[in-house]
Amino acid sequence: MNAQGRVRLQYDAITTGDPDAAAASVAPDFVNDEAAAEPPACALPGPAGLLATSAWLRFAFPDLAIVEHTSLADADHVLSHITFRGTHTGPFTQFADGRLTQVIPPTGRAFAVDQVHLFRVRDGEVVGHAAVRDDLGLISQIGVFPPTPAVGLRIAWWRLTGRAAAAGRAVVAAAEEAAALVAPTGAR
Repeated sequence: MNAQGRVRLQYDAITTGDPDAAAASVAPDFVNDEAAAEPPACALPGPAGLLATSAWLRFAFPDLAIVEHTSLADADHVLSHITFRGTHTGPFTQFADGRLTQVIPPTGRAFAVDQVHLFRVRDGEVVGHAAVRDDLGLISQIGVFPPTPAVGLRIAWWRLTGRAAAAGRAVVAAAEEAAALVAPTGAR
């Protein structure tokens, strides 16, 4: 399978949580440069980190879909333009230095945003990932931006009642469970 095929398989792994697709789509030393704002398990190398990212995204957007529009490749890179879409029916969590920093309670609103992903390739294997995403478009479409008093109160209520902390613990556990589906080397 060529690198572009591995990227498409990676999108399948993200939307489904399939361990076999994850293991076949990235190298054991794969690094996701975008994992800093995700639960700690998402920073694991290889398929484990990819599956953790999948669990984190699907926690907030269970019907997540990725539609690829364009893919360009050379020996060292794959550049992919996609539409990232779903419905915000679960808490959307953000992390920094492994700690929960933000929880956006579910709004039930759908979104579709364009993204560009750059994958690093070595010997035909996908070894790294970086992205340019329309995060402002996403939070606008799910109804969080521009902020309103109602949105601020809902986020504050989730913090005060402990729902935000519980959501953070739940998504961390989901990411860790997903990562555990594959061994660190990518073998099952």
